[in-house]
Amino acid sequence: KVQEVTNYINYALNNKGYKLEDLKFDPADFVKYAETYNFSLPLMLAQAHLESCFGMTPRAQKTNSMFSVGLYDSGKNICTFSNQSESIGNYIRTMQKYYLNNKTIDDLLSPNGFVNDQGKRYASDSNYESKIKNVMARIEKMCPSITK
Repeated sequence: KVQEVTNYINYALNNKGYKLEDLKFDPADFVKYAETYNFSLPLMLAQAHLESCFGMTPRAQKTNSMFSVGLYDSGKNICTFSNQSESIGNYIRTMQKYYLNNKTIDDLLSPNGFVNDQGKRYASDSNYESKIKNVMARIEKMCPSITK
């Protein structure tokens, strides 16, 4: 799993002109957190990919928030982390408490389904759900040992 995750992250980084050796975290952290919290590795990878290209965007470099948790389109940042690995645990707890509470991943990925228990969207992009689904499908194809 770790090798497949690393290969996928490398693929995603190369497509944006980034290099694997510039990551601020160990790709094995994704596998470790997914297994520890019984969380969907494809969903986690897809969101880290779309939100910050695995922590490589300037904002993610500044806040260490790979998943844009606590970051708003207005530029306001209410969450920063001491390192990017720390943002993985926070992301999972946020998803489990507010987004997957009484929902499945399929519910989240339905049109306009990516909303929290207060009815607020995770992302302002109206196509967020379909983008996540497309990235997850690519991840599952490239990483056959990973399941939902």
